[in-house]
Amino acid sequence: MKLEYAVRIERLAESDGGGYLATVPDLPGCMSDGETPEEALKNVQEAIVSWTEAATELKQDISQGIEDVSAGRVREWDFAEFLRRAPRHQRRIPAIADEVRTAMQIMEGGCHCGRVRFKVTADLDAVTICNCSICSKKGIWHLIVPRERFELLSGKDDLATYQFNTKVAKHHFCKLCGIHPFYVPRSDPDKIDVNARCLDDFDELAITPRRFDGRNWEAAMEKKVPWR
Repeated sequence: MKLEYAVRIERLAESDGGGYLATVPDLPGCMSDGETPEEALKNVQEAIVSWTEAATELKQDISQGIEDVSAGRVREWDFAEFLRRAPRHQRRIPAIADEVRTAMQIMEGGCHCGRVRFKVTADLDAVTICNCSICSKKGIWHLIVPRERFELLSGKDDLATYQFNTKVAKHHFCKLCGIHPFYVPRSDPDKIDVNARCLDDFDELAITPRRFDGRNWEAAMEKKVPWR
């Protein structure tokens, strides 16, 4: 029988080697890592196979994993047997994984009238504000993600685009309500820049955004930028 499990993906601190950690809450001790969220998700699928094989051979009821987690019981055989079977690339388990600051989230958002809707997988710890002329006037809070982590759900034909100067950036906005829910940024034209303030139920008081000196764009881009 094929089983499906929820996977939690968290960003690791640089002191833990960086990258991302993927854990399976329903399978105690089942985890893996990767340099990117996509790699961590791919690797954890192999970890799930290792975990379930160990459980089957030891005649443990896999369905009881959820009950053990809720009851605070983590069986020793789970973790030890999983580590023995796991490929070496899955064994970089940080000692302070529970101290990871933020986690990848799947979120939806859109413009004010609701015609433009999108879904994005991102880490809100990466939210950045910029003081350049257009960002200051729009009040956008930037959340830059790879294109594969962004999906336009509706409203493609309801978007218009504004460009200026270098015309690299494509500032998309809703034709009806005028809101800018996302755009293609000049800094990373191969990615999508989501306006975090357009996310559903976004609480800006719970976020401490990073800062980028867009008024001195060229000089600022030569330094380490906050979203990379």
